[in-house]
Amino acid sequence: MKWWLVCVLLLNGFAGIVVMAETKKGTVTDDYFGNRVADPYRWLEELESEDTKAWVAGQNKASGDHLAALPGRDGFKQRLKALLNYDTQGIYGEKAGWYYFSKREGLQDFSVYCRRKTMSGRVETLIDPNTLSEDKTTSLAFTRVSKYSSYLAYGLSEAGSDWRTVRVRNLKTGKDEADVLKWVKFSAVSWTADEKGFFYARFPEPKADSESEEVFAKLQGQEVYYHRLGTSQDEDYLVHTRPEKPKLGMGAQVTEDGRWLVVYEYVGTDPHNAVLTADLGDPRNPTIEAGLTRWPGEFESDEDIIGTIGERLLVRTDRSAPKYRLVTVDAKIPTASSWREFTAETEHVLQGADMAKGAVLVSYLEDVKARVKIFTPEGTPLDDLPLPGIGTLAGLSAHTQSEDVFFGFSSFTVPSEVWRYNLATKKKELLFRPEVSIDVDDYTSEQVFYESKDGTKVPMFLVYKKGLKKDGTNPVILSGYGGFNISLRPRYSSSRMPWLERGGMFAIPNLRGGGEYGREWHEAGMLDRKQNVFDDFHAAAEWLVSSGWTSSKHIGIRGGSNGGLLVGACLNQRPELYGAAVPSVGVMDMLRYHKFTIGHAWIPEYGCAENAPEQFKVLRAYSPLHNVKAGASYPATLVTCGDHDDRVHPAHSYKYTAALQAGQGGDAPILIRVEIDSGHGAGLALTKFVERESDVLGFLAKHLELPE
Repeated sequence: MKWWLVCVLLLNGFAGIVVMAETKKGTVTDDYFGNRVADPYRWLEELESEDTKAWVAGQNKASGDHLAALPGRDGFKQRLKALLNYDTQGIYGEKAGWYYFSKREGLQDFSVYCRRKTMSGRVETLIDPNTLSEDKTTSLAFTRVSKYSSYLAYGLSEAGSDWRTVRVRNLKTGKDEADVLKWVKFSAVSWTADEKGFFYARFPEPKADSESEEVFAKLQGQEVYYHRLGTSQDEDYLVHTRPEKPKLGMGAQVTEDGRWLVVYEYVGTDPHNAVLTADLGDPRNPTIEAGLTRWPGEFESDEDIIGTIGERLLVRTDRSAPKYRLVTVDAKIPTASSWREFTAETEHVLQGADMAKGAVLVSYLEDVKARVKIFTPEGTPLDDLPLPGIGTLAGLSAHTQSEDVFFGFSSFTVPSEVWRYNLATKKKELLFRPEVSIDVDDYTSEQVFYESKDGTKVPMFLVYKKGLKKDGTNPVILSGYGGFNISLRPRYSSSRMPWLERGGMFAIPNLRGGGEYGREWHEAGMLDRKQNVFDDFHAAAEWLVSSGWTSSKHIGIRGGSNGGLLVGACLNQRPELYGAAVPSVGVMDMLRYHKFTIGHAWIPEYGCAENAPEQFKVLRAYSPLHNVKAGASYPATLVTCGDHDDRVHPAHSYKYTAALQAGQGGDAPILIRVEIDSGHGAGLALTKFVERESDVLGFLAKHLELPE
């Protein structure tokens, strides 16, 4: 029998034992500063090889058989479909007398992009992604409406890819223009005020030679262009390029008044950026060729241009303010001497700002909960935006010609609502509230603080059904992220509810490495301090046990992307602390991650094993792939990923699964579920989402002993 075929599938009274033929091993080794490291599953990096495809097919057959036989899987599927069968709506964006928004009806696979003239007026469908492909693999990635609502630029994604094909729809005729833009990734578009074109960033088109294909695969050479409607992409005007620094990321935006072009440069995912601005002149006839002025202090801090106040730019910055502040800067002479403080740094993280007519709305995160303060354009504090409760600001939409502010609100027990607040009348109005088929009042959430290994206090949210007893047996899904300055905030999720209904519990710790408490919290969980993140996660599990909520065998850990790395590392380090694990689209090979797709952009967060012996030592110490212990007893594990993931290469999950299967010394199953024609997670059709979630919940229910 071939190595990739399932050898035996035993369902011993549904003990869940899955015996697979061992994945073949190669003899590849690498040298890191005199340290030889074997990479026996290197061949799985070749995604298009017949061997890899056969391995994936064999693994999917084994996991598919196992998951299909789970006693609770079909129940979760039916309940998920029922709980997701409700209408949803995004917040309104006002533009030239039209209100733009997205909505999904019932079990539609994708939200539809629409507009209407009044809140009660006829809804006009602009883009319906449900009709774009028969197999539901084409999704709508972004939309941008021009200043006077004449055009809509939109980006399409295929098979969950980060690549975008940009089209333009004429909103007067309802038909697409001939314009088609390709090679766009990690960029949207920003219209000029005259509606004649837009700025965007793209990568060079690969040439027909291996060298250019290699550069393209590693995503180098991003540049900023201006596209004029009615012309081909080949004629686009090159606005900004840095050929001497091909790994720089770039982005561009036009201020709302149409006066200023802002270009950003990024070093990977490092939040510290460089800013360049150009005076476009008369917004009715902008000077596209205007020269860019580089701001001083590049890559020393994080600057985000909010808009204009007279001749000055309003800027969010962490310069001399790790939790951010707002300043105004002379748009023509952006030297440090021209900076004026608008709002000082506070003890809470300033997340962003939006400008409305006669007001600036500033969003803060206070112990991971939302608060919005309102200021005059001169910086005088007024009052707070009256949020409906304690939770998360699920988007805010405002513009300088309107006193209406639209915002979304959600919490663990409140599905995302849409509200309007008028700054002049101070009237708050509920515009949309989902009608879910569950009594959310039966559930509660609380925030606790626990102590990590080094004494650091870490916040954690607990979500559970009211009346749940602390009897040490509650099945808990413990989920985290801990990286890239990203914050995990209270949000409603229909996919959590079937678990909570049956007496399960969710725990979401806000680990170091995230953005919950500003730059210092982020930096405490990156580079050589990454182990703090894993220690925080282990400590969360230990707190759940010591507090009487659960026991180790009832804790399932789950996370995606950097959170998948978190789960893999913690699973390796403390297998006895967890009863099951679901690492999704994880970064598992920390020695080679920088060699694939956009991986080199993460070097500021992780470091690079090839850069210095010290960095190799740190990464080798926690890399999930390289810390599987032969003969260890690992808990039941279901790895999930997409075969077309062009952000975190699927080989991370493939190689880690093979290593874990080979190293497993216990009886628990080690499986991988590979979603075909799928990417990192965005753009997944609702139908496929239900299938995946019912598999995951069924797997965790079985191995954590969730009551029927």
